[in-house]
Amino acid sequence: MKKIILIGLMGILILSMVYAYTPVPYFSANLTLTADYTPVPYFSANLTLGEAITDSCSPSSPLSADHIFECRDRCNITSEIDAGGNNILINGTGTFTTTVNITNVGDVTMIGEDSSNICEVYCLEGGCFV
Repeated sequence: MKKIILIGLMGILILSMVYAYTPVPYFSANLTLTADYTPVPYFSANLTLGEAITDSCSPSSPLSADHIFECRDRCNITSEIDAGGNNILINGTGTFTTTVNITNVGDVTMIGEDSSNICEVYCLEGGCFV
């Protein structure tokens, strides 16, 4: 019986301590650094760089293989491209614009990420896929 009363009293004591606590609205401190202070690094890392990110908008002409234009690159094609009979994929979210002809094209496929994230393709000033 005494154990139960003791546990009950401890519970009341803990609850009253929680409710009696008032947090301090801010904290301030004055720091003094001495001349012999040496900072300690938090971590070290080895970094390996991969291939450079390439712009999908500037393939060499004529194409020697199928080519993917990434819509996130927002390509604006202003120099004619001979696709060499290869296929072209316009992929992702963003825009693709051509004002010149892209000739000798196999298949042209346009794929957005989903129905809300599409690539807008513009053929302007008479340029398009021929």
